[in-house]
Amino acid sequence: MNTNLEVVNDITVIELLGESLDAVSSEEVKSQLCGLAAEHPRLVVDMNRVGFLDSSGCGALVTVQHRCREAGGDLRLCNISDPVQTVLDITRLTRVVSVSPTREAAVAAFA
Repeated sequence: MNTNLEVVNDITVIELLGESLDAVSSEEVKSQLCGLAAEHPRLVVDMNRVGFLDSSGCGALVTVQHRCREAGGDLRLCNISDPVQTVLDITRLTRVVSVSPTREAAVAAFA
Protein backbone atom coordinates (compact mmCIF):
# COMPACT_ATOMS: atom_id res chain seq x y z
CA MET A 1 0.00 0.00 0.00
CA ASN A 2 1.28 3.46 -0.80
CA THR A 3 1.76 5.88 2.05
CA ASN A 4 2.71 9.45 2.80
CA LEU A 5 5.18 9.96 5.63
CA GLU A 6 5.66 13.10 7.70
CA VAL A 7 7.60 13.74 10.89
CA VAL A 8 6.14 16.27 13.33
CA ASN A 9 8.68 16.92 16.10
CA ASP A 10 9.58 13.36 17.11
CA ILE A 11 6.25 11.85 16.06
CA THR A 12 5.96 9.99 12.77
CA VAL A 13 2.69 10.44 10.91
CA ILE A 14 1.95 7.96 8.15
CA GLU A 15 -1.08 8.32 5.91
CA LEU A 16 -2.42 5.13 4.37
CA LEU A 17 -3.35 5.85 0.76
CA GLY A 18 -5.31 2.66 0.08
CA GLU A 19 -9.05 2.26 0.40
CA SER A 20 -8.96 -0.88 2.50
CA LEU A 21 -6.84 -2.50 5.18
CA ASP A 22 -7.67 -6.15 4.62
CA ALA A 23 -6.19 -9.58 3.94
CA VAL A 24 -4.64 -8.31 0.71
CA SER A 25 -2.88 -5.26 2.15
CA SER A 26 -2.47 -5.96 5.88
CA GLU A 27 0.82 -7.90 5.70
CA GLU A 28 2.49 -5.16 3.68
CA VAL A 29 1.17 -2.42 5.97
CA LYS A 30 2.16 -4.37 9.09
CA SER A 31 5.67 -4.90 7.76
CA GLN A 32 6.02 -1.24 6.80
CA LEU A 33 4.72 0.09 10.12
CA CYS A 34 6.63 -2.41 12.28
CA GLY A 35 9.80 -1.35 10.47
CA LEU A 36 9.03 2.28 11.27
CA ALA A 37 8.17 1.50 14.89
CA ALA A 38 11.67 0.25 15.61
CA GLU A 39 13.19 3.69 14.93
CA HIS A 40 10.11 5.88 15.34
CA PRO A 41 7.99 4.32 18.11
CA ARG A 42 5.65 7.32 18.43
CA LEU A 43 3.43 6.64 15.44
CA VAL A 44 0.23 8.22 14.16
CA VAL A 45 -1.62 6.39 11.37
CA ASP A 46 -3.92 8.66 9.36
CA MET A 47 -6.68 6.46 7.94
CA ASN A 48 -8.70 9.15 6.16
CA ARG A 49 -8.82 7.17 2.87
CA VAL A 50 -9.47 3.74 4.41
CA GLY A 51 -13.13 2.82 4.07
CA PHE A 52 -12.86 -0.89 4.84
CA LEU A 53 -11.11 -2.77 7.66
CA ASP A 54 -11.26 -6.52 8.26
CA SER A 55 -9.83 -8.83 10.92
CA SER A 56 -6.47 -9.03 9.15
CA GLY A 57 -6.21 -5.25 9.27
CA CYS A 58 -7.18 -5.23 12.95
CA GLY A 59 -4.50 -7.81 13.66
CA ALA A 60 -1.92 -5.74 11.82
CA LEU A 61 -2.77 -2.67 13.91
CA VAL A 62 -2.49 -4.63 17.17
CA THR A 63 0.91 -5.99 16.11
CA VAL A 64 2.15 -2.53 15.19
CA GLN A 65 0.96 -1.12 18.50
CA HIS A 66 2.77 -3.89 20.35
CA ARG A 67 5.99 -3.08 18.48
CA CYS A 68 5.60 0.63 19.22
CA ARG A 69 5.12 -0.05 22.92
CA GLU A 70 8.10 -2.44 23.01
CA ALA A 71 10.21 0.41 21.63
CA GLY A 72 8.92 2.87 24.26
CA GLY A 73 6.25 4.60 22.19
CA ASP A 74 2.65 4.09 21.18
CA LEU A 75 0.31 3.93 18.18
CA ARG A 76 -2.53 6.36 17.58
CA LEU A 77 -5.09 6.27 14.77
CA CYS A 78 -6.84 9.30 13.33
CA ASN A 79 -9.38 10.37 10.71
CA ILE A 80 -11.37 7.15 10.96
CA SER A 81 -14.31 6.69 8.58
CA ASP A 82 -17.68 5.61 9.99
CA PRO A 83 -17.46 2.03 8.60
CA VAL A 84 -13.96 1.57 10.05
CA GLN A 85 -15.06 3.06 13.37
CA THR A 86 -17.86 0.51 13.49
CA VAL A 87 -15.37 -2.34 13.06
CA LEU A 88 -13.09 -0.86 15.73
CA ASP A 89 -16.06 -0.59 18.11
CA ILE A 90 -17.40 -4.10 17.43
CA THR A 91 -13.97 -5.67 17.90
CA ARG A 92 -13.35 -3.44 20.93
CA LEU A 93 -10.06 -2.41 19.41
CA THR A 94 -10.71 1.11 20.67
CA ARG A 95 -9.96 -0.25 24.15
CA VAL A 96 -6.46 -1.10 22.96
CA VAL A 97 -5.55 1.48 20.31
CA SER A 98 -6.11 5.21 20.83
CA VAL A 99 -8.25 6.95 18.21
CA SER A 100 -8.31 10.71 17.60
CA PRO A 101 -10.65 12.65 15.34
CA THR A 102 -7.86 14.55 13.56
CA ARG A 103 -4.17 14.25 12.80
CA GLU A 104 -3.45 17.30 14.95
CA ALA A 105 -5.31 15.80 17.92
CA ALA A 106 -3.43 12.51 17.57
CA VAL A 107 -0.07 14.30 17.53
CA ALA A 108 -1.09 16.50 20.46
CA ALA A 109 -2.13 13.41 22.47
CA PHE A 110 1.54 12.42 22.70
CA ALA A 111 2.37 15.61 24.62
